[in-house]
Amino acid sequence: MKKIWLFSPFILSMLAAPLCGEQKSESEIAKRPVFAQNQKRQFSCDGTSNVEPMDYRLPKDFHGSNAFAEYLLWQTQEQASHFVIVPTSSTIVNPNYPDTEGLGTIKSASFDWGSGVRVGLSYTGDRDYWTALGQYTWYNTNGQNSYSRPTIDSSLQYLMPTSYAQSTTGTISASSSTFFSYQIGDFLACRRFMPTEQIQLNFSIGATGGYIKENFDVTYGGATINTHMHNNWAFGGGGFRAGIDSNWHIGYGFGVFGRFSFATILGQYTNTNRITADAPVDSDVPPRIAHTRYQGILLMPTTQIALGFDWCRSFTNYPISAVKVAIAGEFNNLANLQQVFKAEGAPSGSSASKAPMFRDLSSVYMYGGTLRFGVDY
Repeated sequence: MKKIWLFSPFILSMLAAPLCGEQKSESEIAKRPVFAQNQKRQFSCDGTSNVEPMDYRLPKDFHGSNAFAEYLLWQTQEQASHFVIVPTSSTIVNPNYPDTEGLGTIKSASFDWGSGVRVGLSYTGDRDYWTALGQYTWYNTNGQNSYSRPTIDSSLQYLMPTSYAQSTTGTISASSSTFFSYQIGDFLACRRFMPTEQIQLNFSIGATGGYIKENFDVTYGGATINTHMHNNWAFGGGGFRAGIDSNWHIGYGFGVFGRFSFATILGQYTNTNRITADAPVDSDVPPRIAHTRYQGILLMPTTQIALGFDWCRSFTNYPISAVKVAIAGEFNNLANLQQVFKAEGAPSGSSASKAPMFRDLSSVYMYGGTLRFGVDY
């Protein structure tokens, strides 16, 4: 028993040697381009810590702040922005059927490619690694269109307005001007999960809200009278948003990511429609005027989808933990948002005093490219 007792300090020192000795194998793992590899602390015998550097992705136990800015280059399309039918050489009106309508190609108002920005700030806590994220998106665009009647047979071919146009001889020109503005803010709570060392999932839920508006103007030109239609609407409100982000790290900092979110926004919708005509030369044909206003509560579902590539570089012993660059294609759908009120054709008969209004209801689509630069610290 005495001999065993004497050898006990020696046995304990042998068992403690791996804990106090230098381990080089961990550094080989830490420098690999593996997504979110843990930065494991190793303690030397003097009590100091040695954190192995990460070459690319942040560790999954990272906590701190993040700021990002995105440049948006988007195109906008709307289903209810059609305003004229342009005939072609094969759609010359037969003189035997002078009341024939709807022959030709339907033309809609178009938007130019517009620029926008999205900025955000988040903080990840060390308790379960929840992230509080606030972000704001701003985007504007406008566009113009103009069409004239064909010159193949000007006596038989005229433009066909989709709304009322006062003219005694027919519509010979049509032009549109549009302006669209989009502002959305989100405040989300996010939680990340790591199914594997190379795949990260980030779930988010929270509040959203914003203000969206559009000015849609159309002018129909006749030989003696021009008709102007102004349709302006605005929507503002708040709601809830939920989504999921996924990221697959391929290697050397490069990865593929996808983003999907769905939101419902409840708010106030206002639409003002006005139709005016220039004073006609013939005083027996008074100008047609219409002015309507609609206001009510609207529930707008909206969907966001993005898919792209990113690159990340992490640092140790620096104020900045990582820098990130990403490029993606993004698609946004604002359902049942655009409402265009239009007047029917001119009333017929001496007893007719006015023509009814009808409403075109459609979605607004925004799609294009997104370039992001972010910093973790």
